Amino acid sequence: MLRKLGFGLTALVIMSPGVAAALGVGEYELNSYLNQPLDMEISLHEVGDLTAEEILVNLASQAEFDAAGVDRAYFLNRMDFAVELAGR
Repeated sequence: MLRKLGFGLTALVIMSPGVAAALGVGEYELNSYLNQPLDMEISLHEVGDLTAEEILVNLASQAEFDAAGVDRAYFLNRMDFAVELAGR
């Protein structure tokens, strides 16, 4: 389940329109255990001069999940995303 979610989140970042196509997706680190709220960090490469406000992250639409062949569970609607820039 978490593996599919990781692939889904990676696909989300890649499929986002506009500037996101220029971002490189790196490693991800899972900071939570089974049956705990998801706490995950995904590294982005080549962000250039983008600010945290310019990097938009959201859950893909049902149509995009269908196109990727991934089930979209209801609990995903409660996910919160935060962008934090490290090393600046």
